[in-house]
Amino acid sequence: MTNSDIVQKLWNLCDVLRDDGINYSDYVTELVLLLFIKMEFEQAQSNNSFT
Repeated sequence: MTNSDIVQKLWNLCDVLRDDGINYSDYVTELVLLLFIKMEFEQAQSNNSFT
């Protein structure tokens, strides 16, 4: 997945959240949280593959 793909996915999620009536500061907070959860999950999976 390229950086461009990631950016496009994030903008698509922003459009969905905005259309649901969630304001900018709320959906940015939610998306950042989801990104950190995803990063932590992937880090944990890669650590498990080495044990």
